[in-house]
Amino acid sequence: MAMTWLQDGRLARWFGLLGLMLAVAGLAVYALWPRQSLAASLLEGAAVLCLITFLAVNYRAIRAVSAGRAARLGLHSGLMVIVFVAIVTLVNVLAARHSLQWDLSESGQFSLAPQTVQLLTQLSQDVKATLFVQNTGPDQGRTKRVLQGLMEGYQRHTPHLTVEYVDPDSRPAVAKQYGITQYNTVVFESGAQEARVRFSSPEELDNREQLFTNALIRVTRAEKKRIVFLEGHGEHRLDDAGQNGFSALKEALEREGFDVGSLLLAQQGSVPAGTTVLVVGGPNKLMAPQEVERLRAYLQEGGRLLVMVDPMTESGLEPLLGEWGVTIDQDLVIETSVQLFGAGAEVVVATSYSPTHPVTRDFKLSTAFPAARSLRADPARQGTLRYEGLVMTSEKSWGETDLRNPQVSLDRLRDLKGPLHLAAAVQPASPQEGEPAASETPLKGQLLVFGDSDFAANGFF
Repeated sequence: MAMTWLQDGRLARWFGLLGLMLAVAGLAVYALWPRQSLAASLLEGAAVLCLITFLAVNYRAIRAVSAGRAARLGLHSGLMVIVFVAIVTLVNVLAARHSLQWDLSESGQFSLAPQTVQLLTQLSQDVKATLFVQNTGPDQGRTKRVLQGLMEGYQRHTPHLTVEYVDPDSRPAVAKQYGITQYNTVVFESGAQEARVRFSSPEELDNREQLFTNALIRVTRAEKKRIVFLEGHGEHRLDDAGQNGFSALKEALEREGFDVGSLLLAQQGSVPAGTTVLVVGGPNKLMAPQEVERLRAYLQEGGRLLVMVDPMTESGLEPLLGEWGVTIDQDLVIETSVQLFGAGAEVVVATSYSPTHPVTRDFKLSTAFPAARSLRADPARQGTLRYEGLVMTSEKSWGETDLRNPQVSLDRLRDLKGPLHLAAAVQPASPQEGEPAASETPLKGQLLVFGDSDFAANGFF
């Protein structure tokens, strides 16, 4: 009885006509305004529902058509066929425009990284990717399929990416125009910016997403962000290719589109303007008081400072870090729950990260810290600063305070019991409405502190 009103033939025909009209409207919206894909999809989805309702009510006519008696049904059966074809067409259009893929691999190797998805969803300017790949030749079919699959994955998350495939052999003029001298070259363009990615071997395809995402960052960034590394106090050097150098870190940052340089603060009156982040990477000598004062001024003016301090060292930064609510413990972190094969308990393998901070929110890999000291928040500064631990040890860890004894063991009276913080981020707390400022000179910058620097060196990077 509930379906009696719907089984009325006239009402059913209205569903069919309405579905056809919605289908035409959806296709027209997408053709005229391609970026309004959501509105078009809603219209087309409603059309599919109306047409399916029409077919469901007229199922007897469908059976008649399949039985070969369509001629006796006349115009009505013709409308049924048109509706059926319209449904199939709309479903295919929606499937092509909003294709769903499930990554069933254990490692998620066929899924885009969260950082890539975030970049694509926030993309606001048009980017063109031209892939110069052979259509024939040894293994070229596989290479093109792999790159095409990745590009299609990118396009599912943004309407601002267009892709063109060019075979340099069949279209040499286009290849010459771009100056292509090597197969499997991908050119990303946005406005006047351009970035190129080349694959010279099948093994390099394994890093295709990282390379493509870095290229997207380079062509869409209005200006390069500058990262400056402090020197002069025993810090890891950017030009050192040895185990203790930061040359691999420098290359990785440059691939991400950053401008990387070094600084002797003793020769400068202040941190240079335009510095996005200033890094103090593992100093083992005391800084001069005037240098610390310049770093204090840099933070006070809204700068971003990244400090890496190792166990059993003094840098002269301890008072400044204390002003920002960070206490650096005089200990050596020992971790017994997770250990690297062949390494001692002083090599800390961290697997716990802050799920809320942007630095570690989507980070799921393990990180090895060759030798680390722990960090703590100063409760006295909680009203003016927001301290957040980024990397944590397990409950089975502790901070060994007897650093002269080669035999480490937990002293429950002296040692710090885990979980411990290996890294922390600090920034000024937002004042509550109506509350007066905590001080006459409120803090403005951002501070990131690690209790180790060797984890970023070439030997562990």
